[in-house]
Amino acid sequence: MTSEAVAPLAIPTDSVLLSAGKTGMLSRTGTGASAVHRWTRLADGVTTALPAGSYWGSAGTDLVVSQKGAVFTLTDMSGAGGPVVIDTSAFNTAAAPYVVDRVVGESLLMTATVGGAEEFHLVSRGENGQVTDRKVDLAVGSRLMFSYSSGPDSLAVSYGEPMANGYYRARLSTVAVATGAVAASHDFLPEANHTAIAVTPTHLTWVLRPYGTDPQLQVLSRATGAPVSTTPLIRRETNGLTVHHVGDWVTLVKPGGGTATSPHPYAPLTARPLNGGAEVRLLDHAGSVANSPDGSLLVLGGALAHG
Repeated sequence: MTSEAVAPLAIPTDSVLLSAGKTGMLSRTGTGASAVHRWTRLADGVTTALPAGSYWGSAGTDLVVSQKGAVFTLTDMSGAGGPVVIDTSAFNTAAAPYVVDRVVGESLLMTATVGGAEEFHLVSRGENGQVTDRKVDLAVGSRLMFSYSSGPDSLAVSYGEPMANGYYRARLSTVAVATGAVAASHDFLPEANHTAIAVTPTHLTWVLRPYGTDPQLQVLSRATGAPVSTTPLIRRETNGLTVHHVGDWVTLVKPGGGTATSPHPYAPLTARPLNGGAEVRLLDHAGSVANSPDGSLLVLGGALAHG
Protein backbone atom coordinates (compact mmCIF):
# COMPACT_ATOMS: atom_id res chain seq x y z
CA MET A 1 0.00 0.00 0.00
CA THR A 2 1.11 3.54 -0.74
CA SER A 3 -0.34 6.72 0.71
CA GLU A 4 -1.28 9.14 -2.05
CA ALA A 5 -2.04 12.66 -0.82
CA VAL A 6 -4.00 15.38 -2.60
CA ALA A 7 -3.82 19.11 -2.01
CA PRO A 8 -5.01 20.04 1.50
CA LEU A 9 -8.66 21.06 1.77
CA ALA A 10 -9.49 24.31 3.54
CA ILE A 11 -11.64 23.24 6.49
CA PRO A 12 -11.14 24.08 10.18
CA THR A 13 -8.54 21.84 11.81
CA ASP A 14 -10.95 20.92 14.62
CA SER A 15 -13.50 19.54 12.15
CA VAL A 16 -14.79 15.98 12.19
CA LEU A 17 -15.34 14.13 8.91
CA LEU A 18 -18.88 12.73 8.76
CA SER A 19 -18.99 11.26 5.25
CA ALA A 20 -17.25 11.32 1.88
CA GLY A 21 -18.72 10.93 -1.59
CA LYS A 22 -17.51 11.05 -5.18
CA THR A 23 -17.54 14.84 -5.38
CA GLY A 24 -17.23 16.09 -1.81
CA MET A 25 -17.27 15.54 1.91
CA LEU A 26 -19.41 16.53 4.89
CA SER A 27 -17.69 17.81 8.03
CA ARG A 28 -18.77 19.26 11.36
CA THR A 29 -17.19 21.72 13.74
CA GLY A 30 -18.53 21.91 17.29
CA THR A 31 -21.42 19.99 18.81
CA GLY A 32 -25.04 20.50 19.78
CA ALA A 33 -26.83 23.71 18.86
CA SER A 34 -23.53 25.46 18.05
CA ALA A 35 -22.40 22.83 15.52
CA VAL A 36 -21.51 24.07 12.04
CA HIS A 37 -21.76 21.63 9.11
CA ARG A 38 -19.80 22.17 5.91
CA TRP A 39 -19.76 20.60 2.46
CA THR A 40 -16.38 20.69 0.72
CA ARG A 41 -15.96 19.94 -2.98
CA LEU A 42 -13.02 17.67 -3.68
CA ALA A 43 -12.36 19.08 -7.15
CA ASP A 44 -11.54 22.64 -6.07
CA GLY A 45 -11.76 22.70 -2.27
CA VAL A 46 -14.66 25.15 -2.23
CA THR A 47 -16.36 24.85 1.19
CA THR A 48 -19.94 25.86 1.90
CA ALA A 49 -21.36 26.24 5.41
CA LEU A 50 -24.83 24.70 5.60
CA PRO A 51 -27.75 26.44 7.32
CA ALA A 52 -28.06 25.77 11.05
CA GLY A 53 -29.70 22.44 11.80
CA SER A 54 -29.16 18.70 12.07
CA TYR A 55 -27.35 16.89 9.26
CA TRP A 56 -26.25 13.34 8.53
CA GLY A 57 -24.01 12.08 5.74
CA SER A 58 -24.55 8.85 3.84
CA ALA A 59 -21.21 6.99 3.85
CA GLY A 60 -19.69 6.61 0.40
CA THR A 61 -22.20 8.92 -1.30
CA ASP A 62 -22.79 12.62 -1.95
CA LEU A 63 -26.07 12.51 -0.04
CA VAL A 64 -26.63 14.79 2.94
CA VAL A 65 -29.76 14.47 5.06
CA SER A 66 -31.41 17.38 6.87
CA GLN A 67 -34.38 17.34 9.23
CA LYS A 68 -37.38 19.56 9.83
CA GLY A 69 -39.67 18.00 12.38
CA ALA A 70 -40.67 14.55 11.13
CA VAL A 71 -39.66 15.37 7.54
CA PHE A 72 -36.20 14.42 6.25
CA THR A 73 -34.69 15.67 3.01
CA LEU A 74 -31.95 13.78 1.16
CA THR A 75 -29.93 16.23 -0.93
CA ASP A 76 -27.48 15.09 -3.60
CA MET A 77 -24.69 17.63 -3.06
CA SER A 78 -23.17 16.80 -6.46
CA GLY A 79 -26.23 18.30 -8.14
CA ALA A 80 -26.82 15.14 -10.17
CA GLY A 81 -30.33 14.62 -8.81
CA GLY A 82 -33.10 16.48 -7.08
CA PRO A 83 -33.91 16.25 -3.36
CA VAL A 84 -35.75 13.23 -1.97
CA VAL A 85 -38.24 13.96 0.82
CA ILE A 86 -39.10 11.31 3.42
CA ASP A 87 -42.10 12.32 5.52
CA THR A 88 -42.24 10.08 8.60
CA SER A 89 -45.10 11.92 10.31
CA ALA A 90 -47.57 9.05 9.68
CA PHE A 91 -45.73 6.82 12.14
CA ASN A 92 -43.09 9.04 13.80
CA THR A 93 -45.21 10.39 16.64
CA ALA A 94 -44.83 11.46 20.25
CA ALA A 95 -46.17 8.04 21.28
CA ALA A 96 -43.76 6.18 18.95
CA PRO A 97 -40.80 8.47 18.23
CA TYR A 98 -38.23 7.67 15.53
CA VAL A 99 -34.68 9.04 15.86
CA VAL A 100 -32.04 8.91 13.11
CA ASP A 101 -29.08 6.70 14.01
CA ARG A 102 -27.29 6.92 10.66
CA VAL A 103 -27.94 7.06 6.90
CA VAL A 104 -27.17 4.02 4.73
CA GLY A 105 -27.48 4.78 1.03
CA GLU A 106 -30.93 6.36 0.67
CA SER A 107 -32.29 4.68 3.80
CA LEU A 108 -32.53 6.19 7.26
CA LEU A 109 -31.54 3.78 10.00
CA MET A 110 -33.74 4.94 12.86
CA THR A 111 -34.23 3.93 16.46
CA ALA A 112 -37.96 3.59 17.00
CA THR A 113 -39.59 3.36 20.41
CA VAL A 114 -42.59 1.08 19.95
CA GLY A 115 -44.62 0.01 22.96
CA GLY A 116 -41.83 1.18 25.25
CA ALA A 117 -39.22 -1.00 23.50
CA GLU A 118 -36.53 0.21 21.11
CA GLU A 119 -36.21 -1.22 17.60
CA PHE A 120 -34.00 -0.51 14.59
CA HIS A 121 -35.99 0.49 11.49
CA LEU A 122 -34.87 1.25 7.93
CA VAL A 123 -36.99 4.04 6.45
CA SER A 124 -36.84 5.15 2.81
CA ARG A 125 -38.99 6.39 -0.06
CA GLY A 126 -39.94 3.88 -2.73
CA GLU A 127 -40.22 4.39 -6.47
CA ASN A 128 -43.92 5.17 -6.11
CA GLY A 129 -43.16 7.96 -3.67
CA GLN A 130 -44.53 6.06 -0.69
CA VAL A 131 -42.44 5.90 2.48
CA THR A 132 -41.44 2.36 3.46
CA ASP A 133 -40.68 1.33 7.04
CA ARG A 134 -38.71 -1.91 7.39
CA LYS A 135 -38.05 -3.24 10.89
CA VAL A 136 -34.59 -4.77 11.31
CA ASP A 137 -35.23 -8.40 12.12
CA LEU A 138 -33.82 -8.66 15.63
CA ALA A 139 -35.24 -10.77 18.46
CA VAL A 140 -38.10 -9.14 20.34
CA GLY A 141 -36.80 -7.35 23.42
CA SER A 142 -33.27 -6.82 22.09
CA ARG A 143 -31.32 -3.95 23.64
CA LEU A 144 -29.90 -1.78 20.89
CA MET A 145 -26.28 -0.65 21.08
CA PHE A 146 -24.53 0.72 17.97
CA SER A 147 -24.59 0.63 14.18
CA TYR A 148 -21.81 0.60 11.56
CA SER A 149 -21.63 1.24 7.82
CA SER A 150 -18.98 2.01 5.20
CA GLY A 151 -21.29 2.58 2.25
CA PRO A 152 -24.79 2.14 0.83
CA ASP A 153 -24.57 -1.66 0.74
CA SER A 154 -23.07 -2.34 4.18
CA LEU A 155 -24.75 -2.30 7.57
CA ALA A 156 -24.02 -4.03 10.87
CA VAL A 157 -25.66 -3.55 14.26
CA SER A 158 -24.65 -4.53 17.77
CA TYR A 159 -27.21 -5.31 20.43
CA GLY A 160 -28.04 -7.41 23.45
CA GLU A 161 -30.20 -10.41 22.57
CA PRO A 162 -32.52 -11.65 25.37
CA MET A 163 -31.97 -15.16 26.65
CA ALA A 164 -34.36 -17.53 28.43
CA ASN A 165 -32.62 -17.02 31.80
CA GLY A 166 -33.30 -13.27 31.77
CA TYR A 167 -29.77 -12.30 30.75
CA TYR A 168 -28.59 -10.85 27.47
CA ARG A 169 -25.84 -11.93 25.13
CA ALA A 170 -24.04 -9.40 22.95
CA ARG A 171 -24.48 -9.93 19.23
CA LEU A 172 -22.97 -8.33 16.14
CA SER A 173 -25.10 -8.85 13.04
CA THR A 174 -24.86 -7.83 9.41
CA VAL A 175 -28.13 -6.59 7.90
CA ALA A 176 -29.53 -6.57 4.36
CA VAL A 177 -30.30 -2.90 3.78
CA ALA A 178 -33.03 -3.57 1.21
CA THR A 179 -35.12 -5.79 3.52
CA GLY A 180 -33.93 -5.34 7.11
CA ALA A 181 -33.24 -9.07 7.37
CA VAL A 182 -30.25 -10.25 9.41
CA ALA A 183 -27.71 -11.77 7.03
CA ALA A 184 -25.36 -13.24 9.66
CA SER A 185 -25.02 -12.96 13.41
CA HIS A 186 -22.00 -13.35 15.69
CA ASP A 187 -21.53 -13.67 19.43
CA PHE A 188 -18.86 -11.14 20.32
CA LEU A 189 -18.68 -11.02 24.10
CA PRO A 190 -16.40 -9.92 25.66
CA GLU A 191 -15.26 -8.06 22.53
CA ALA A 192 -17.37 -4.97 23.33
CA ASN A 193 -14.92 -2.38 21.98
CA HIS A 194 -17.55 -0.62 19.88
CA THR A 195 -15.29 1.92 18.17
CA ALA A 196 -13.15 -0.76 16.50
CA ILE A 197 -15.85 -2.41 14.37
CA ALA A 198 -15.94 -2.14 10.58
CA VAL A 199 -18.25 -3.66 7.97
CA THR A 200 -17.97 -3.71 4.19
CA PRO A 201 -19.83 -5.82 1.61
CA THR A 202 -17.02 -8.39 1.89
CA HIS A 203 -15.62 -8.19 5.45
CA LEU A 204 -16.61 -7.75 9.08
CA THR A 205 -13.95 -6.74 11.60
CA TRP A 206 -13.81 -6.33 15.35
CA VAL A 207 -11.41 -6.67 18.28
CA LEU A 208 -11.28 -9.94 20.21
CA ARG A 209 -10.63 -9.66 23.95
CA PRO A 210 -9.80 -5.91 23.88
CA TYR A 211 -9.27 -5.80 27.64
CA GLY A 212 -7.65 -9.21 28.01
CA THR A 213 -4.02 -10.28 27.95
CA ASP A 214 -3.97 -11.09 24.22
CA PRO A 215 -6.24 -8.72 22.23
CA GLN A 216 -6.46 -9.46 18.53
CA LEU A 217 -7.91 -7.80 15.46
CA GLN A 218 -10.14 -10.30 13.67
CA VAL A 219 -11.31 -9.92 10.06
CA LEU A 220 -14.10 -12.27 8.90
CA SER A 221 -15.10 -13.04 5.34
CA ARG A 222 -18.80 -12.29 5.01
CA ALA A 223 -19.05 -14.85 2.22
CA THR A 224 -17.84 -17.76 4.36
CA GLY A 225 -18.08 -16.48 7.93
CA ALA A 226 -14.50 -17.66 8.49
CA PRO A 227 -11.58 -15.52 9.70
CA VAL A 228 -9.29 -14.33 6.91
CA SER A 229 -6.94 -12.48 9.25
CA THR A 230 -6.27 -12.44 12.99
CA THR A 231 -3.40 -10.26 14.17
CA PRO A 232 -2.19 -9.27 17.65
CA LEU A 233 -2.81 -5.88 19.25
CA ILE A 234 -1.01 -4.21 22.12
CA ARG A 235 -2.41 -5.08 25.54
CA ARG A 236 -4.33 -2.30 27.33
CA GLU A 237 -4.04 0.04 24.32
CA THR A 238 -7.17 -0.78 22.27
CA ASN A 239 -9.56 1.66 23.96
CA GLY A 240 -10.74 4.19 21.38
CA LEU A 241 -9.10 2.32 18.50
CA THR A 242 -10.91 2.66 15.13
CA VAL A 243 -10.60 0.40 12.09
CA HIS A 244 -11.43 0.79 8.40
CA HIS A 245 -10.96 -1.29 5.27
CA VAL A 246 -9.12 -0.36 2.08
CA GLY A 247 -9.26 -3.27 -0.34
CA ASP A 248 -7.18 -6.11 1.11
CA TRP A 249 -5.87 -3.88 3.90
CA VAL A 250 -7.29 -2.82 7.25
CA THR A 251 -6.28 0.49 8.84
CA LEU A 252 -5.95 1.22 12.54
CA VAL A 253 -5.79 4.54 14.38
CA LYS A 254 -6.70 6.05 17.72
CA PRO A 255 -8.05 9.49 16.71
CA GLY A 256 -6.73 12.62 18.37
CA GLY A 257 -2.99 12.08 18.16
CA GLY A 258 -2.50 15.56 16.75
CA THR A 259 -3.60 17.17 20.03
CA ALA A 260 -2.62 14.42 22.49
CA THR A 261 -0.42 15.35 25.44
CA SER A 262 1.32 11.97 25.50
CA PRO A 263 2.31 9.43 22.84
CA HIS A 264 0.10 6.45 22.01
CA PRO A 265 1.14 3.38 19.98
CA TYR A 266 -1.96 3.66 17.76
CA ALA A 267 -1.87 7.45 17.24
CA PRO A 268 -0.27 6.96 13.79
CA LEU A 269 -2.60 5.79 11.03
CA THR A 270 -1.26 2.41 9.93
CA ALA A 271 -2.43 -0.24 7.46
CA ARG A 272 -2.13 -4.00 7.82
CA PRO A 273 -2.41 -6.36 4.83
CA LEU A 274 -4.91 -9.17 5.28
CA ASN A 275 -2.31 -11.64 3.99
CA GLY A 276 -0.17 -11.09 7.08
CA GLY A 277 2.60 -8.95 5.62
CA ALA A 278 4.30 -5.96 7.23
CA GLU A 279 2.16 -2.98 8.23
CA VAL A 280 2.60 0.42 6.59
CA ARG A 281 2.57 3.76 8.39
CA LEU A 282 0.40 6.22 6.45
CA LEU A 283 0.13 9.31 8.68
CA ASP A 284 1.53 10.34 12.04
CA HIS A 285 -1.93 11.18 13.36
CA ALA A 286 -5.58 11.29 12.26
CA GLY A 287 -8.53 13.05 13.85
CA SER A 288 -11.26 11.36 11.81
CA VAL A 289 -11.61 9.00 8.87
CA ALA A 290 -14.39 8.58 6.28
CA ASN A 291 -14.95 5.85 3.68
CA SER A 292 -14.94 7.01 0.05
CA PRO A 293 -17.06 5.31 -2.65
CA ASP A 294 -13.98 4.11 -4.59
CA GLY A 295 -12.80 2.10 -1.58
CA SER A 296 -10.22 4.62 -0.43
CA LEU A 297 -10.25 6.65 2.78
CA LEU A 298 -10.52 10.37 3.33
CA VAL A 299 -8.53 11.31 6.43
CA LEU A 300 -8.28 14.48 8.46
CA GLY A 301 -4.78 14.18 9.85
CA GLY A 302 -1.16 14.83 9.02
CA ALA A 303 2.45 13.82 8.78
CA LEU A 304 5.07 15.59 10.88
CA ALA A 305 7.46 15.73 7.91
CA HIS A 306 4.95 17.96 6.08
CA GLY A 307 3.91 20.08 9.04
